[in-house]
This record gives sequence, structure tokens and C-alpha cells, in this order.
Amino acid sequence: MRKRFTVILLGTMAFLLSAEVVDRVAAVVGNEVITQRELTAAYRRDALGLMRENPLTGEPAQNLTPEQYLDYLIEQKIIEQEIKRQGIAIDDLEIDRAVQRKRESLGMTEEEFSRALALQGMSMAEYRAMVREQMITYRLIGHEVRGEIEIKEEEIQAYYRQHPEQFMGRDQYRLRIIVIRFSEHFSEERRLETIQHMEELRQKAMSGEEFAELARKHSEAPNAINGGDMGYVEMEGMDLMFKNQVKNLEPGQVSEVFHSEMAVFLLYLEEIKKGELRPLPEVREQIFDLLYQRESMERYQLWIERLKARTYIEKRLNPTTDASAP
Repeated sequence: MRKRFTVILLGTMAFLLSAEVVDRVAAVVGNEVITQRELTAAYRRDALGLMRENPLTGEPAQNLTPEQYLDYLIEQKIIEQEIKRQGIAIDDLEIDRAVQRKRESLGMTEEEFSRALALQGMSMAEYRAMVREQMITYRLIGHEVRGEIEIKEEEIQAYYRQHPEQFMGRDQYRLRIIVIRFSEHFSEERRLETIQHMEELRQKAMSGEEFAELARKHSEAPNAINGGDMGYVEMEGMDLMFKNQVKNLEPGQVSEVFHSEMAVFLLYLEEIKKGELRPLPEVREQIFDLLYQRESMERYQLWIERLKARTYIEKRLNPTTDASAP
């Protein structure tokens, strides 16, 4: 009996010690704690959305360590405590309207919206809770940080004068093109012959023959009748394949022969129209938003620092702890 009791006691102690390791305190914030388990879970799923991929570049917004992530969790905890202190609340009708606006902006029915949430592993109740939390936070920050911000006209004008490079119009490229299509019935040999034919046209253009005339005779594009004229196009609007050719050209030069699965192409850069400084009235709202966001961020940082100064904060996370480890 004594031996059995000893085994049970040792087993219980082992369990408690294990639980203590898993649930050890990562930080104390006021009268609340953030446990190691909470930090690990938040870090792994990026609960704050700080390390999600940028949809344009595919790069993460930030590459944070667990210790850095803890700093953001501490800020979130401080804001939550301030929300409770001020008694800020959002009623269900406001949530209903916010959810409806989001759904309508996506052009979805209620059923489609619920299905889209389910694909992200989220129920409607969970989504509404998230919206409520966001709205409460925005209301608090809006009141504390943005309430008295005033952007004066002279500030807008000064920024416009000091940063003209930010408001230059985009360069425009006057291009002509020759297109010869590949038939789906072409053999590999026939495709190579088509490419070689375009190489011959390129040599003629390089030797001085008028590109527009070559386009009228040989191009299969609808604009062949106009000498392959594509008009003025901006680099940002070009397909990557075209962009890679145009960026290496000077006016009067012919591109290399290049092709896709559907056709072979040749470009001629006729002119580059340099972007000009956009007039102030055209960019005034853009500058206002930029200055407003900058002032908001500065005030937000000051506000957070004041909240931190009056809140007891103790970080206990070991810097060597790997919150991403399984």
C-alpha cells in the first residue's frame, strides 16, 4: 500500500511539475498574467496578425521573435484593461451593421458569407466577437489618440514642397508591337520556325526598316493596321514579361524576341513621356491622410507609453525560450 501511494504521489508531482513548465508565467500585466502557453499559442497562429504575408510581395509583414511578440501581447493586455476601466461597450445592433457592411462590400449573401468564414475555420459567433473587440479597441484609440488631431493647410503645403518625388506622375512608354500567334496544332519545329521568322523581322528593324511598316505587314494583332501602335502605357500596368523587355530599352530601340505559350512578340519603344509633378489639389487628400496617420501613430505611441508607466509590468520570459517549438 505504501509503495502504491509513493508511486501515485510521484506521478502526481511529475504531472504538476509538467503543468507548471507548460503554464509558467511569461509576463505579469497589472493584476493579470500572460502564460507561456498563451504566448506560444498566439505566436504560432499569429493571433495579432503581425507576421502574415503581404498579398503584394509575399513577404511577411514582420519577422518577430517570441520575446518581441510578447511585447505586443502586453500592449494588447494593457489596452484591454483600459477598455474595462473606461467601461467602453458596443451593442449588438452596431455589430449587426458592421457585419452587414463587410458582407455587402464583398458582394456575398448571408449564406455565402457564413460559408467563407467556415473555410477560415471561424463561426459567425466567433467573427462577431472579433468584430466587437476591434470596434471597442478602435473606439478607445479613436477617443484617446485621434480626437484632437488637426492638420493645417500650411503643413500640407510644406510636405508637398519638401517631398516632390512622392507626387510625380508615372513615366509613360509609347510602344509598338508585332505579334505572331502559335496555332495549337503547331509542332515544336513549326514553333521554332515562327520564332526564327520574328528574329528575321527584328534584324530588319535593327537595320533601319520602319517598325510600323513591318507591323502592318506581319503582325497578327488587331492594332497591326495602325503599325502596331499600343499608345502610351505605364510600366506598372504591364505584364511582367513585357516589363522585363521595356525596362532595358531606350527610345528608338527594339526589344529581344520573346514569347509565351500563345504567341511570339517584338516591341519597339518609340518615346518615353516622363512623369510630371502632380498639382497640389490632386494630391491634397493623399497628403492629409499621410500626415494624419503619422500624427496618429506618434500620439498612439505616447499614449501607450503613458499606460505602461502606470501599469505594473514584469516580463519573466526567458529570452532563449522558443515559443514556436512544438
